Amino acid sequence: MKIYNVIHIHNICDCGNCDIKSIGYFSTYERACAIIDRRKSVSGFSAYPNEFIVTECNLETMENLRTIYVLWIAVHDEQYSCDFEQTISIHSNHHEGMIAKENFMKMNANCILKSKFVTEINLSEETIDFENSWLYGFDADE
Repeated sequence: MKIYNVIHIHNICDCGNCDIKSIGYFSTYERACAIIDRRKSVSGFSAYPNEFIVTECNLETMENLRTIYVLWIAVHDEQYSCDFEQTISIHSNHHEGMIAKENFMKMNANCILKSKFVTEINLSEETIDFENSWLYGFDADE
């Protein structure tokens, strides 16, 4: 099964800092594009209409999957003046996601413990074809 992740990225700086809003995961590319078209008219997003990204993810599971589990990492300094987020993997059930999280943390324990940055590894539950409720984009005067 293929799903499509829509994100909006804004304000990338030299340190890797950027503002990212996850719009959602969708069952077809066409649905993902329709959401982008709708969001381009929302304040903040409309100021940066070409900053949407769609990524295709393959899940080996049954076709009628409604919920996925996204394992992601966030790395930032104490003041959040430099931060980064990245999806690590996507899973069809919570148990597989937790196993992946444990494995990721074991494989990267030395880097995480020795880093000068705060590192968060999270597993979030997402509903396919549910548009996240961002009511606005980014400040238009940035």
